[in-house]
Amino acid sequence: VKEFDGKKSNITFGEIDPDKENYTKSRKINGTGTYTVKITAIDKAGNIAKPKTLTFTIDNDAPEIEITDVSIENGYKSTVAPKVTYRDSYFESREITLSRTDKKDGEISYKDSKNEKGGSRVYNDFKKIRENDGIYTLTCEVTDKAGNSTKESKTFKVNRFGSVYEISNESKKINDTYMKKMNDEIVITEKNVTGLKEYEVTVMQDGMDVEVDTYTNTGTENGWKTYKYNLYRNSFSSEGVYDINITSVDSVGNF
Repeated sequence: VKEFDGKKSNITFGEIDPDKENYTKSRKINGTGTYTVKITAIDKAGNIAKPKTLTFTIDNDAPEIEITDVSIENGYKSTVAPKVTYRDSYFESREITLSRTDKKDGEISYKDSKNEKGGSRVYNDFKKIRENDGIYTLTCEVTDKAGNSTKESKTFKVNRFGSVYEISNESKKINDTYMKKMNDEIVITEKNVTGLKEYEVTVMQDGMDVEVDTYTNTGTENGWKTYKYNLYRNSFSSEGVYDINITSVDSVGNF
């Protein structure tokens, strides 16, 4: 008898030869399921042998895993609540990890549900704080009782608060100071999880817009998109009070 997913079916071994004192009958079995082989015998004198039972399981199927409600194509500005679902008729164990590529992993709460054939993990909506903006990888690995295993991962980005800015150490020194002349370039770096759609650097001298020589280097740091704005010192040769403004809009609409 074969049993799989609650359904039973009979498997026959064919007719035996009653004239043989010793008899061997075999059949190849390879389909996924739990098998019970029962052997009974009666001889010509009517003696009944003690029944024998053999039970075993064949599992050719790897576990199934689904990671939903997040994708790499999107940067998430509102709700972020990924879900992991895993299934196997002969489930044994699972390991689920949520890691970050850009900083130490934080605590994200979740609810687990598990039974003999699998289960799920649903993460609560990530707390809406700037520290949770970043790049995450959700990984699930499931192993069944036969040793079959499956591993799935999905990377996604959380971007609710937009860009962060870093001013070079040399540029910080001149903020709100007076000097006879500009000695170094001004360097400001903008970092954004999902990248910018547009950006603009403007400079005002004594409240009036002025043209300055700038160039921008773009790159990637720990998965974040980086924009390094360099303002040449020659642009600040005239006497006056200078204000530098950087405005941008990222791919999910943060301004």
